Amino acid sequence: MVASDIDVRDADAMLIVYALVPALAVGRDHDPYFEYLFPDVHDQMDLPDPKETETMPADPANEE
Repeated sequence: MVASDIDVRDADAMLIVYALVPALAVGRDHDPYFEYLFPDVHDQMDLPDPKETETMPADPANEE
């Protein structure tokens, strides 16, 4: 893993990747330069569809 080359623990590297997934998903749909930023992997990324993801926080009044 690239993280070990720069002395980042694998667990920390995965947390960074998971944190970037929503931004990458939106970028894929809205950024006209997305495929130029990631030329080798832009069509191989397994990203969720932003329209199908829950983006609103849970309503505390409805929780038990």
